[in-house]
Amino acid sequence: MQHAEATPRATERPAVHERWLSANGLTQHVLSWGDEQARETVVLCHGFLDLAWGFAELGPRLAAEGYRVLAADFRGHGESGRVSPDGYYYFPDYVLDLHELLPQLIDGSFHLLGHSMGGTVSTMYAATHPERIRSLCLVEGLGPNAESPERSLGRLQSWLEQAPRARAKPPAVLRDLDDAFARLTARHVGVEPSFLRMLAEKSTAPHPGGEGLCWRFDPLHRTSSPLPFDRARFMQCLGNISAPTLVIQGEHGFRGKDHDERSAQLVHVRQATVAGAGHMTHWSQCEAVAALLLEHIGTHVVSSAV
Repeated sequence: MQHAEATPRATERPAVHERWLSANGLTQHVLSWGDEQARETVVLCHGFLDLAWGFAELGPRLAAEGYRVLAADFRGHGESGRVSPDGYYYFPDYVLDLHELLPQLIDGSFHLLGHSMGGTVSTMYAATHPERIRSLCLVEGLGPNAESPERSLGRLQSWLEQAPRARAKPPAVLRDLDDAFARLTARHVGVEPSFLRMLAEKSTAPHPGGEGLCWRFDPLHRTSSPLPFDRARFMQCLGNISAPTLVIQGEHGFRGKDHDERSAQLVHVRQATVAGAGHMTHWSQCEAVAALLLEHIGTHVVSSAV
């Protein structure tokens, strides 16, 4: 297993571009860095309650090396659309979003990275679109722990209570941008303050009540899904991935109970641990993650295959 530490280096910062597209019945907010005509594209998928701006450091670093980089807000996150009042959020929905969105942005194959929840979505997408994935990187992204079947009924009962309340209750009020920044700082010790200040701005919107701010994600995400994580389906997806895969873990991040078993399902896998990093590995140790990813995708670019 490879261990990586951050090594600072100066790079010219490519500009970011925003666009809004329609896919799977919802508006999808997309960020891009780098040359639109670049030969290689890297797609970045964010985690739960995060957004595309969470890659505001990683994206430019990859683009500075000649890659075109794309990152979209998942449904119910950031500036992408939310489900209708009678809808909910399930992993297959996120996969269908990518299935309809990415052909509008990319011709041919590309490199895919997913963090946390985005890693689970990326795994499902890579398994069902093997011809599209040139390489895969899962950052703290081998899926949540599975629950015992005995907890299924309790989960359903909890959802029946939580979902109506979440739909009826206004989102929590943040006094101002300083309040949002303070909350992010308290949760993410060791992350550069200027980055968290930017995230506080991008992650909030005026509160619908007219006073203060609120987080941009749909409050429905705060409820427990009525369906437990389907470990059997996820294991099947891991086993169907043909692309070379890099699994990155933070030294102090989340490591599931069956991490090794899940990793072993991948046909072509390499693992790395980022020293000093927690679950938000690409926030606290972006240089190290960028270095590992560039090394990984650099051996699987178009030019090296011709």
